[in-house]
Amino acid sequence: MLERGMWMYFDDFEIDLSFASRSRIVTNTDIEMFAMQTGALNPMFLSDNYAQSHGRKQRMAPGIMIFSMALGMCHQSGLFDRVISIAEIDSLKFLSVVHPGDEIIAITTPLKMRASKKDDRGVVMAKLIVKNQNETVVLTGDVTFVVKKRF
Repeated sequence: MLERGMWMYFDDFEIDLSFASRSRIVTNTDIEMFAMQTGALNPMFLSDNYAQSHGRKQRMAPGIMIFSMALGMCHQSGLFDRVISIAEIDSLKFLSVVHPGDEIIAITTPLKMRASKKDDRGVVMAKLIVKNQNETVVLTGDVTFVVKKRF
């Protein structure tokens, strides 16, 4: 597994060759900013007391926020610098709760590749897996990207 994508073009991807992002700690501020920006003002995300009164140990991060963070972490690693667009997100599954203070890492593994209708790009379908500091898988999904080709 590679740790950095190093600004990859379509031609640089290989089926089943995984890339791991750097890890990141999820903070209360991350959750609060996401909630404010998206309007996801659910008290399960914003209040430890509310979450505890509903059987949780503390507030939780919105799953879609973790997905967004994972894409950003992959981009920061250089893996998505040549991505033109996300074409499809399929089978997105939120498997375990993420709390403030949890450390997450994103692992991306290309599963399929094909030519695009346009000569300057290709299509990569990849499995995205997010794990926490205990190696627990918290999120999975299949993401299809349109990626610039090297000329």
